Amino acid sequence: MDFRFPLRFSGVAEVCEWYDDERRCFGIEVRVSNPTWGPLFGYHGSFTANWLSVRPGTAPADAYPRRTERRS
Repeated sequence: MDFRFPLRFSGVAEVCEWYDDERRCFGIEVRVSNPTWGPLFGYHGSFTANWLSVRPGTAPADAYPRRTERRS
C-alpha cells in the first residue's frame, strides 16, 4: 500500500540514538513535530539489548513482522 500524505498533516521525526559506555546502555531521544502545528510528541529514555546468535532460517515466527510491503 503506497500513497502520498500531505506534509501539513504529517509529523516529522528527529531521532538521536547513542551508546553510553558508563551506564552500559543505549540512549534514545525522539521529537515529532509538524510544520503547521509545531511539536506533537516526543520521548527519551534508555534501554539495553540482548544479542542472540541465530542461524539463518531458525528465528522464531514471532520475531518477524506481521506483514510486509514491497516498496520501490
